[in-house]
Amino acid sequence: MSELREFFEERQDEVEKFFIFLEKIDMEDEYMSDMPILKSQSILMLYNLIEGTVNKGIEYIFDTIGDEQLKHDEISNEIRV
Repeated sequence: MSELREFFEERQDEVEKFFIFLEKIDMEDEYMSDMPILKSQSILMLYNLIEGTVNKGIEYIFDTIGDEQLKHDEISNEIRV
């Protein structure tokens, strides 16, 4: 499994577990005042999942270009543009 896919799946698993946790405590009165904070945390977790995956994907592209010592005209048009 690629490092990128492994990173994505680990973060995805964390987010899913947190959502399950939120569903369990959502109806409990003692956590009602904390729910807005916990829900905003879930948004941050989703953002980190996306940002980290995109960042690692770009790093992978740059590393591959460097490792293979590719010149600008040897790279596909989709990456050059």
